[in-house]
Amino acid sequence: MCGIAGIVDLSQGTTPQYLANAARTMAAAMTHRGSDDSGVWVSPDNRCALAHQRLSIIDTSAAGHQPYVADPEVGLTYNGEIYNYLELRSLLTARGMTFASQSDTEVLYQGLSGMGAEFITYLDGMFAFARYDTSRRELLLGRDPFGEKPLYYALNNGCLIFASELTALTALSDFSMDISAGTIATYLTFQNPPAPLTIASNIRKLRPGHYLRVNHISDLYQQTRYFSFRTATNSRSDGTGRVAEERVNELESVLTESVERRLRADVSLGAFLSGGIDSSTTVSLIVNQFGRQVDTYSVGFSDVPASEHLEARQISQCLGTRHHELFVSNDDFSGFIDKLALMDEPNADHSCLPTYMVAKLAAQDHKVCLTGDGGDELFGGYDRDFGVLHHAEKNKHKIPTRDWHVGKEYMTRRVLVYDKACLHKLFGKPVYRADDLMLGFQRQLDLNPEPVVNRLRELDIEMYLPVVLAKVDRMSMQHSLETRTPFLSADVARFCSSLSQQEMHDTHQGKKILIELLARHIPRSLIQKKKKGFGISPLESSVKASLLARFKDEISANDCRLGQFIDLPQLRQFAANELPHLGFYHTWTLLLLEQWLKQHRYNVTCE
Repeated sequence: MCGIAGIVDLSQGTTPQYLANAARTMAAAMTHRGSDDSGVWVSPDNRCALAHQRLSIIDTSAAGHQPYVADPEVGLTYNGEIYNYLELRSLLTARGMTFASQSDTEVLYQGLSGMGAEFITYLDGMFAFARYDTSRRELLLGRDPFGEKPLYYALNNGCLIFASELTALTALSDFSMDISAGTIATYLTFQNPPAPLTIASNIRKLRPGHYLRVNHISDLYQQTRYFSFRTATNSRSDGTGRVAEERVNELESVLTESVERRLRADVSLGAFLSGGIDSSTTVSLIVNQFGRQVDTYSVGFSDVPASEHLEARQISQCLGTRHHELFVSNDDFSGFIDKLALMDEPNADHSCLPTYMVAKLAAQDHKVCLTGDGGDELFGGYDRDFGVLHHAEKNKHKIPTRDWHVGKEYMTRRVLVYDKACLHKLFGKPVYRADDLMLGFQRQLDLNPEPVVNRLRELDIEMYLPVVLAKVDRMSMQHSLETRTPFLSADVARFCSSLSQQEMHDTHQGKKILIELLARHIPRSLIQKKKKGFGISPLESSVKASLLARFKDEISANDCRLGQFIDLPQLRQFAANELPHLGFYHTWTLLLLEQWLKQHRYNVTCE
């Protein structure tokens, strides 16, 4: 796990020294992503510089140094892990390639050199990389299928700049973010703007499952999608409402292989254990399929009966893990929002704090932890899905005639923070960038011919999962901790794409097939409990009052930044009349944004 950065001169208007300094400056802004090693490479044509901050996980020797350069004409900087690198190494060796190290970096380098961009489709991993080929004058940027690893890019003074974190780009003295009311509204709606959008109108995120070619000889600028999660229309169902044993066997086989690959490392590993189905499944497979005694980590909430840490403790005792836990209190939030404001692109996911704290705890012992992220999206596990499915069943005769809309039912505060009506009250007028995005996602749900549960899964993986993964990446990387999730492999996704509704849902529970798998490893009495989620829900009401008071103070001050984008009297009226009646999230999202704006350099622009 690392940080990458680079710059390509598209106009031949810079010097090699400028390129090297720019790449080095961006990388130096991300030392928290990896402090084991660093490096800069300038291409022989003096048109590109690549930089790297290294966290050593596989082949921790100097042979894994980056940027990786075997051919003097070609450089690679890469962030992430290729879990099936051993299998791919054998494939490439059979094709006549030789290797000088044991690193997955060299496998990626050789595979791209020998097979081109097609090699990306062979990868089981989380990654963001940049490869520059001097002879072709071509940059290739790639990002993993689900967006576990970030990659931002922008144009600046005739150059393309890119990095693992948005604020690394702004470390360059000649580059600033452009922020408008539209980008602000997009953040407030989605918690973290969906790719390719960012909080800045002049910066883009490479979409998950895409690669980008930039060639400054032919003026090629081409983005290609190589992976998408699409459910199968012919999902199997025997009509009994039961989950067939053979289907549980299939899931266990594909998930076990994914866990095995994610246990590959030359450093010690631990695991997050929230007490929910997903993380419990991951830990149970580590223990029971591979005989590992593992350290597990969880977060609880002080003096709160609903805290999920008790379930995590019980499951740990059942599986015999070495369990570690810590507790979050009301007092942790005020200071944490200041810390969060210093970080990368703002992310309003309310579980940032517990994720940050559990990562800090685990990083005291390990460089790598396995997690259960992705399970809710792949198996349709969110509670909000049940309400939509219930209404869809009641109105199923209206769906074909468009008299009832799945998108309109779903794209509300079920999944959005600020919906259309709430945004209009806040800004006092329509904000078209956010409105258009919401309408686009609504239409995507309405026009999808799949069963409703599959429409929701596909949209959650495109729209919501990247928010979750960005949170996990940023919070863990603050402690130089690598996180790996067995659910987010292409093989597991392909299996999940074939699931029928009866294998995922009935009237009272979700993730049925995953529960059947977990029940093979721990007693059902530890499984059949209401989903709580890894968030701050137990503390929402008590924290909200203090955050709202602080927010009102912030927007009364002369240096209020939100007033640059929202009419201040309108904002103050909204805080006084609307926020007390809205959820915790609405105040948290605004307060975090105000603090983030105060910590970063940007230009105020119009739509």
